[in-house]
Amino acid sequence: MNYELILRYTRAYVLVVDRNLTVVYNNRGDSGMKLDNPFLIEAVTKALREKESFDAKESRMMVPNVTDFKPREIDVWVKGEYMVMDSREYIVLTITDITSIKEERNEYGHAISEAKNEAICKSSFLANMSHEIRTPLNAILGFSKLLMGTDDPAKQAKYCEVIENNTHMLQQLIDDVLDIAKMESGTLKYHYETVDLNELIESVDSIVRMRVQPNTILNHVLGMADYKIVTDRDRLSQVLINLLTNACKFTPRGSITFGYEEQDDKIYFFVKDTGIGIPKEKQDLLFQRFSKQNDGKQGTGLGLSICKNIIETMHGEVGMKSGGEGKGSLFWFTIPLVLPGETPEEATAPADAPLIGITTPEAASAPVTTPPMPKPAFDEIVAPVATTPRKHRPTIMVAEDNESNYLLFESILEDDFNIIHAWNGREAVDMFKQQRPDLILMDISMPYMDGYEATRNIRKSDTEVPIIAVTAYAFSSDKERIMENGFNSYVSKPVNADRLLSEIQKCQP
Repeated sequence: MNYELILRYTRAYVLVVDRNLTVVYNNRGDSGMKLDNPFLIEAVTKALREKESFDAKESRMMVPNVTDFKPREIDVWVKGEYMVMDSREYIVLTITDITSIKEERNEYGHAISEAKNEAICKSSFLANMSHEIRTPLNAILGFSKLLMGTDDPAKQAKYCEVIENNTHMLQQLIDDVLDIAKMESGTLKYHYETVDLNELIESVDSIVRMRVQPNTILNHVLGMADYKIVTDRDRLSQVLINLLTNACKFTPRGSITFGYEEQDDKIYFFVKDTGIGIPKEKQDLLFQRFSKQNDGKQGTGLGLSICKNIIETMHGEVGMKSGGEGKGSLFWFTIPLVLPGETPEEATAPADAPLIGITTPEAASAPVTTPPMPKPAFDEIVAPVATTPRKHRPTIMVAEDNESNYLLFESILEDDFNIIHAWNGREAVDMFKQQRPDLILMDISMPYMDGYEATRNIRKSDTEVPIIAVTAYAFSSDKERIMENGFNSYVSKPVNADRLLSEIQKCQP
């Protein structure tokens, strides 16, 4: 039997090295060479010095290929056996190619990492959906009950307005989630037809104009007369209305201008405002799901991601520019220019993150730097809160960033308590130091500083004041976290008036 031939074609590389670091045998046939690999030199020298073998070690080195013997760099395991033959010392090196094993290990590790990330994203998605659904639902259920208990026409009108506004918000959330689900399943329909762009712009203007704030001017820019293209009218309107609604929300005064222009083989649309602007650290996150320009404003955080998907499916691009806080914003998108008589490219949904992949936990917890929150327009229908508490009535501080939810708390508590209001966690800490309320209702999810951090700050100076957490999250882990972070109790949204009053009574000294 030709053992030399067997060794020559075995998968492992076998080298015999003497004390001079000379290769006296190589099953690939190349002997008489000195070792030149630093890793092998160190391993062989140490083994000869200590007169002992060494276990397999992982390394990366150049070795000849099994078939054509050309050198290539591979991942290897190297094992050394110390031996004495004819009174001379040798190290027998067995070098095994583990490149494929390592690649499989990396793929396995990547699969595990993806599975863990998917689980985190799923949990984050469910928590966000719980919060986004329960917030308007809290106002709808709470004010519906209050509506049944009053004959005052002014209160009835006020409660109905709150219910209607929050119903629209809940409907928008459901529509947005359904749109995303349709996008990912490929069932969101696109219907191409000849569209007069000037007529479409004027139609969008009439829809959005009622949403513009009193001190803001809305302008639109038209192209040449009778300008028609082939596109999906409904989807194009949906994107424009979404961008303009955002601009109206974040432009309390100044101007909003939108329109289009032809650029080579595409149509460029723009929505430009002089509003509050967008901090630079938030700009990269805007088109991710559940990412919001300003956490102090109501909204699902889904609209921009839907716009991005629609435009990219229509083979266009979308983007934004902002100089930062207080410097306004420009949102833009393009779609291919398809004239009547031409056939548009078939809409194909782009690859996107799964529905549960809203955003990374890092992005969700990224620091938010936003300008001071303007006094909510809702104050127009809410009676001002007394700053000087009346005697013999406990003072409750309500830390709540949502106008409707605060009004609900006020309606439930105003007959028995003096109420002071903080619009965010940072304001809650400052207001507590100044006014020392008897009890605090602390919303968990607020801009600037959340309820956990605000409570930790308050507890540094006062460990006795009762603090009741108000949460729109529903997981048992959230409840455990609440009770472990300095709160005396909690109530979940939708808030039940009887449960709220009961918890307040339990916590009162």
